[in-house]
Amino acid sequence: QLLNSRGCPGCCATAVASPAGPGSMAVAGAGGESETEDVKLTRSVQEQLLRGDAARAYRIAEEGLNQARSSHDRRCEAIAQDLLAGIHIACGRHNEAVAAARSSVQLFLELEDLRSASGAAQALCDAASSLGAGACEAALEDVAELRARCRAAGDAAAEAQALLAACLAYFSLARYEDCLASAREASELFESAGG
Repeated sequence: QLLNSRGCPGCCATAVASPAGPGSMAVAGAGGESETEDVKLTRSVQEQLLRGDAARAYRIAEEGLNQARSSHDRRCEAIAQDLLAGIHIACGRHNEAVAAARSSVQLFLELEDLRSASGAAQALCDAASSLGAGACEAALEDVAELRARCRAAGDAAAEAQALLAACLAYFSLARYEDCLASAREASELFESAGG
């Protein structure tokens, strides 16, 4: 398979972005419609990934991260970190993915966006599972903290999503009973949340 200029396979269309939410800075879209900076960033990165240009997607996400930091847009910063984590995972840069995903989780927690934090925890556990037991255990600690926050807030769907993230790490650690227990509990929580 051909590699692009950053050494990534051209199939890096696996990064998943979080949706925009309240507090996002709005800008005028191409057709005059209002589009938030985080939605615009997500769309631009996804377009490049679909074209197979992970290097360009990475540059766009990095630029978005820098702009978000300059403008103090914490939500856009969290989404940019989440996008970067997905790109790093797809390109096999798991240490960088863990750092970006952990940052995204923490930023979403600061914003009290538990569902997006739980989504970012998926990338954290996915990347950690490629780095061995120590990284998986650290990711599980992060997920436990996230899950406690979800439970305290009464957000069953976010808690279920956090449990599913933990399944990735448990599976990598060959803790299959813990993996199954987390999956069962996540299923029960999704049902109770109406999903």
